[in-house]
Amino acid sequence: MVKVHIRFNPSWVLSKRSDEALPVDRVIPVLTEKYSLEVISKGAAEIVGTLKLKAGEDCKSAEKDIMAVLLGFYSDALVNCRVEVFEEEDAEDREADRSVRFSSEYEPNVTRTSNDREEDREDPKDEINSMVGAENFKALIGEIDKLAYGIHSLDSTDTFLERNYLFAVNEGDGYSYMLTLLSMMMDYHRLGYERDRKLPRKREIRMPPPSTSKEAPTPISVLGSIMDKLNDPSDMILSFDISSWVNEVSSEDFHLFIRVLKDYAHSAVVVFRVPYLESKALNRLYLELNRQMFIKAVPITPLGIDQLCSIAERRLADKGFKIREEALSIIGERLAEEHRSGKCYGIKTAEKVIAEAILEKALNYPDDNIIRADEIMNISSFAADRDKSGEELLEELIGIENVREKLYEVISAVEVTSKEKSGEHPCIHMRFVGKPGTGKTTVARILGKILKERGVLREGRFFEHSGRDLVGAYIGQTAPKTAQMCRDAYGSVLFIDEAYSLYVNSSDSKDFGREALTTLIAEMENHRDDMVVIMAGYTDDMEELMKGNSGLRDRMPYKIEFPDYTREQLCSIFLKMASKYYVLGDGLEEAAKDFFDKMTDAYMNEKEFGNARFSRNLYERTLGKAAVRCSISGEKLKELTVEDFSKAIADGEFSEAAKNRKSLGFL
Repeated sequence: MVKVHIRFNPSWVLSKRSDEALPVDRVIPVLTEKYSLEVISKGAAEIVGTLKLKAGEDCKSAEKDIMAVLLGFYSDALVNCRVEVFEEEDAEDREADRSVRFSSEYEPNVTRTSNDREEDREDPKDEINSMVGAENFKALIGEIDKLAYGIHSLDSTDTFLERNYLFAVNEGDGYSYMLTLLSMMMDYHRLGYERDRKLPRKREIRMPPPSTSKEAPTPISVLGSIMDKLNDPSDMILSFDISSWVNEVSSEDFHLFIRVLKDYAHSAVVVFRVPYLESKALNRLYLELNRQMFIKAVPITPLGIDQLCSIAERRLADKGFKIREEALSIIGERLAEEHRSGKCYGIKTAEKVIAEAILEKALNYPDDNIIRADEIMNISSFAADRDKSGEELLEELIGIENVREKLYEVISAVEVTSKEKSGEHPCIHMRFVGKPGTGKTTVARILGKILKERGVLREGRFFEHSGRDLVGAYIGQTAPKTAQMCRDAYGSVLFIDEAYSLYVNSSDSKDFGREALTTLIAEMENHRDDMVVIMAGYTDDMEELMKGNSGLRDRMPYKIEFPDYTREQLCSIFLKMASKYYVLGDGLEEAAKDFFDKMTDAYMNEKEFGNARFSRNLYERTLGKAAVRCSISGEKLKELTVEDFSKAIADGEFSEAAKNRKSLGFL
């Protein structure tokens, strides 16, 4: 039995990272078969183990044979690989020799003296590992931590700086913070940062979108302006947001940009940033960039609602606050509202919601630093409904008797089926069909609350998106965007309005709606026991969507029709809204009933008629007229008068609703 020690040039190993297997992984199976190799330790650039030599073989012949194996894989193995085979008793001497050859031991955080003196560096790994999410970034930092010893031992810092990065990360998910932590890690390990400063520098540049205009900036002109400002980018992290160029990286303009960038930033670390993409699209982009530069891809999975809630809890703790679990769920609901509006920007939005909660606490409950649910109710539009059960909220709705009955049937069937011994969870994805304003969104939100109360869903939150919200702006962005929306809705209701917009009956290969549907169908099947998807839209359009996607129809067994409201129901909705916070003046109720009675069939049968939205708009217009009246008179707004109402119905859309009505007697 003899020992074997094989070492590879780390920078050479790095250049092989795009291969199917690293050199160590290629050589181990061969040596195992030929010499019964038993691996003692293995690194990215090193193997230590034991071999069984055949009769007549010695250590020298084994070294030559192993080098021949390496040359069979790599023509440049002689200059990048070192093979040592020796007897067990020689091991101690060999290690001593090795310690002499590598006498410049690398020790991080060394305080220097003279003109090259630096401040003691703090190891940022604990801060990095405590991050919420960003697992691939943490893996990158761990790799750098392991590489540092070998890089310094072989005096190959310049080779390390040849590696650049492609981050696929959405806005608001901590990209700038990651760049700072990356620079801190490189500074801690002295990987290229030798100047007298506390931290390395970084610069973030957003590339302008491609344009055919001669006056529009180009990548090369942007780089030129940077070169004018930074004569020497050495030791910097230069970040380029190339989101607008995801589909144009093979263009001549971009190739020219890369060629000039390589010459200019040869001693800097370049980081490209794009949105989070599905793996195939990211790999295509990586391969295109890697042809011209040494690139490592770092995809960062987008942060979900639960992760943002964890970040919010930490941020509050940092500010000296404690938050109760019920209050944290309101933070989650507020974040879900931001998602529904399409204005959620990850950590930035979480910090905004934190500020809202603290200010609400400071305004009304400043006595202690504990944030409770009842203290921050006002930051969420639907937090006030927490005191009522889902069934109570459903019973309060006007004109949905048939819808309510159907929903209770579905919920009861789900409860019964879930308790059967088979344990198979039934599919309860649904289609809500009907005109706008018939209560589809409101019912879907309440349904989530009921399903949580009945133990069918874990969270019962409500996530609303339009069909085209699922579609990305770049090739490869649609699938991960759709998947992320589904991940946010795990344990809750995902409501997709105007879902029919995802389906285009054509062979257009650039229509990403079909890609969104494919991803959505897979999520619906894989998470049928932890998510309810509700698609909503006009009856005919939804039927067209189902015809074009048989797999979708099979996974949405429940179709619930929302009928138009009658004139009486629309009037009741208006009066309910108006009387919730204000006194109804004399004659207002009669005037409202008379107005709704005179609404024409032609107006109410139009496809775009808003149903309950019409009633809500009329209430808001009446309230607006009352506010103007009170601002002029100086009185406090407590009452809605018949005069306010008459002025409201005289405006545009409302006057059209009863165009042929007779004059109202009360005017």
